[in-house]
Amino acid sequence: DEPTSGLASRDSENVMDLLRELTLKGKLVFVVIHQPSSELFKMFDQVVILDQGGHMVYFGNPVEAVIHFRKADNQVNASVGECPVCGNVNPEQIFNIIEAQQIDEYGNYSDQRKVSPQTWEDLYRKALKEQKRSDQDPKEKESIPQGSNQDTDAAGQPPSHQTDPAGQLPPYHTDPAGQAPPYHSDQAIPSPPPTSLQVPGWIMQMINYLKRDVRSKINNRQQLLMTLLVSPLLAFILAYIVRYIVDPTSSTYIFRENENIPIYIFMALIVALFLGLIVSAEEIFRDRKILKREKFLHLSRSSYLLAKIKVLVLISAIQSIAFVLVANAILEIREMTFAYWLALFSTAVCANMIGLLISSAFNSAITIYIVIPLVMIPMMILSGAMFSFDKLNRNITSIDKVPLVAELMPTKWSYEALMVNQFKDNPFEENFFDMEKRISYYNFKSAYLVPALEERLNDCRYEFRETGGIQEQEAALLVLKNELIKAQGAVGDHHLRPNELNPESISEAELTKAARLLAALKVHYIEQFSIANREKERYLAKLMSDRRDLYFQWLNIYHNESVADQVKKIYEKNQIVEYKGELYQQIEPIYLDPPTDGAIGVRSHFFAPRKYFLGRYYDTYNFNISFIWFMTFLLYLALYYDLLGKLVRSRIINRRQN
Repeated sequence: DEPTSGLASRDSENVMDLLRELTLKGKLVFVVIHQPSSELFKMFDQVVILDQGGHMVYFGNPVEAVIHFRKADNQVNASVGECPVCGNVNPEQIFNIIEAQQIDEYGNYSDQRKVSPQTWEDLYRKALKEQKRSDQDPKEKESIPQGSNQDTDAAGQPPSHQTDPAGQLPPYHTDPAGQAPPYHSDQAIPSPPPTSLQVPGWIMQMINYLKRDVRSKINNRQQLLMTLLVSPLLAFILAYIVRYIVDPTSSTYIFRENENIPIYIFMALIVALFLGLIVSAEEIFRDRKILKREKFLHLSRSSYLLAKIKVLVLISAIQSIAFVLVANAILEIREMTFAYWLALFSTAVCANMIGLLISSAFNSAITIYIVIPLVMIPMMILSGAMFSFDKLNRNITSIDKVPLVAELMPTKWSYEALMVNQFKDNPFEENFFDMEKRISYYNFKSAYLVPALEERLNDCRYEFRETGGIQEQEAALLVLKNELIKAQGAVGDHHLRPNELNPESISEAELTKAARLLAALKVHYIEQFSIANREKERYLAKLMSDRRDLYFQWLNIYHNESVADQVKKIYEKNQIVEYKGELYQQIEPIYLDPPTDGAIGVRSHFFAPRKYFLGRYYDTYNFNISFIWFMTFLLYLALYYDLLGKLVRSRIINRRQN
């Protein structure tokens, strides 16, 4: 669009020479130009002249355009398009003829044009039809002497100086629709012009995009330096502030006593999320002008995106390892470097995809940085670190599972993964976890579940003896039946049948059977609890006698009490909750495996030690990190198909139409 505006004449010719080189490589070049010089005007192969209102009044050879309008205006020497002496063409006279004004009775120019745009278009179309008929007239074709040069007339002038028999218009090469004239058998088929511009393959495109992206980042030294330094600086600031020593009179730091480790894990993930969004939020937005220029090449979108992603992944990997090495060293988090790095790195890469989505959808840097807090704040709230999921609004949460909306947050998966991994997979706790898990299971059953069921059984028995039926305690009876059916597999006798303990057909015999089953379960749970507890005590006694110092050393450097309190929920007031006819455990979720109901699984309570998926249990850390990468892949698909951009643009279009 106006490539020569504001340029000197020589510079304008250089620009046009570059555009002509593209045509020699097999490309079509459309140029909008105003007031071209004679040299520039003659460099065009075809010219389209549009009058007011979009009326096309000419399409063809540039020099012939001058002849066309001079003939239509009945000027002297109308068949001469260029100066016979110097060869210059004056394109300005075309516009003078088109916009010529009428003269009033006083000899002054009026505001009315001599010829309207529609009339100019009709004249052009009429001349074009006459030319077509002359091209198809065999008599005219035979009148051309054999052996004569059809490219010149008798005077040796080019065809632009010829006139048809009616003395009207010169020949045209195409019609207004861009169609070529009828092909004659005696015409030679022109070969396409040679081209040296070959679109590279997919791999080479990605390599070229990768080189360009890397060079652009290296050239911006200030941004590159800040990108590499911001992560270790934030790590130092965060770790230095939360390095807490309990004893005010001591200078000895003990990892076990640091109450800020859960906060550190949460803030580390927020830093990874923030950096991942910041480094990617303007990537596509910054390249929009370049992509617009390269659009006509039909390059691969996937090669462009993957090149971007590779650079961002490398940056996120460097930032994550720098953060972990600095912060974990200050806080003395040992033998967890890879686990922390992988969690932070996975979160950052997922944030990279979100940032690229935002960058491709919005056309303003201000809008992009307004959207980033709208993305980050819900991820912070629904990560599980700031608020307990079972204490949120009941419209979004549930008793036995993480809220569905929180399952969409990568910070929830990474925070749970690191907290569970920090507690149960450190070198100290991994020696006790299985024993403590059995102790917790049987302790909850004997200390909380059985007493809750005994209370409900007693209420049902009292009402039955008083009224001969059960109405007020119908909900208690339903809970009793459901829990006994789930638990009766632990003992061999006193099994309930599905048709028993129904309010309509309840009997004293059924209540007595339920009491015997409940008593048997209580005995079983207490026995198993005692067995598991004695096993742990024997193991501790052996450690105390053989490696007492090593035991306390490992306890101080690997185990953190604040992390243990979080994953065990020791401050939970409601240890057991009734919901929809069942009882749910609310304490020590780290020792509770999710139920195996459902064909897929995936969803579970927060801080579960394992995740159930497709009939198998998987370690929480491995499963959560894998799920983050699965979400990252889905975000890439949304980015590739520009789903967010299409949604935003459709909303804007609908708003404008309304």
